[in-house]
Amino acid sequence: MTRAARVWSPLAFVFLAACADPPRAPALTAAPSTTAPPVPASSASTLAPPPPVSGAPTLVTAETLGPGTPAQEQALNVAKAYVAEGRVREAESWFEKAAEGPLTGIAVSARLASADLLATRGDVAGAERVYARLTEEARLIPEVQLVAGRFYWGQGKDATAVHALEAAVALQPDLLPAWSLLGIVQAKAGRGVEAARTLTEYEKRLNKFVRRANDLTQTPGDRVEALELLSTVVDERCVDAMVKALRDPVPAVRLVSAQLLADEDAPEALTALSEAALAEADPQSRAAMALIFKRARDRAVAETAAPPMSMPAPGSSAPR
Repeated sequence: MTRAARVWSPLAFVFLAACADPPRAPALTAAPSTTAPPVPASSASTLAPPPPVSGAPTLVTAETLGPGTPAQEQALNVAKAYVAEGRVREAESWFEKAAEGPLTGIAVSARLASADLLATRGDVAGAERVYARLTEEARLIPEVQLVAGRFYWGQGKDATAVHALEAAVALQPDLLPAWSLLGIVQAKAGRGVEAARTLTEYEKRLNKFVRRANDLTQTPGDRVEALELLSTVVDERCVDAMVKALRDPVPAVRLVSAQLLADEDAPEALTALSEAALAEADPQSRAAMALIFKRARDRAVAETAAPPMSMPAPGSSAPR
């Protein structure tokens, strides 16, 4: 599944554009419940910064994390170029260079990218060392806890995954993918009651942003923020909200919705983009909408036409 990387806050998952698709949680149906669960209390004590110690570094937060130094940015660009060429070992080396120096958004993203590459080529122990360091030094960054939680879940380390995901939602209560994945891990671990409460909270927050995305009493900025958050999870209600936003009275909101829909694999997304491009009244927005539609159509054609990796390409000789 292909998705464009979002323009980020201080952390800005650069590594997602370089190495992998942004994480998306599966659609979930919450168990019936009339009350939403509180944020896990177990996270609160572990997330509090330690008492000040002379000479101890200050823990960064999403608000205090700087974007990155020129040297880090240059190393990151080189690493991304190597990834695009498929030269993974060289990319790993440059991601390590981008992670050197102060703990910044680029440094964190480079470490996450490095861990992803290590795990992809089978060096799970190396990836785990990177995640362990990150969840210590950048443990107040919710996205770090989310990505680490997904990694540990994939390795079957449910308890460690739950700890990281609880930290993620405690730090950022509206981080929808963390809520949904936390519910899945809890259910897998046999913690049914906790899973039901978690998924109920996920549903509550998801529905809140679905309503906000199309509520014209909200500011355009709030509607855009809701749309961007909905794009991080796979759920037909999110796609429906984006399709409705193509008719928003504000051109900027319509364009953001179109850009997000262009990265959706739902069949109705391409149809909605085509209709929106034809119906767009604003000349500048119409031109932009047409380009967005073309990008989405080209991606859909490329993904449909690409032969499976296990089969020979058309015209080639099959192995004897």
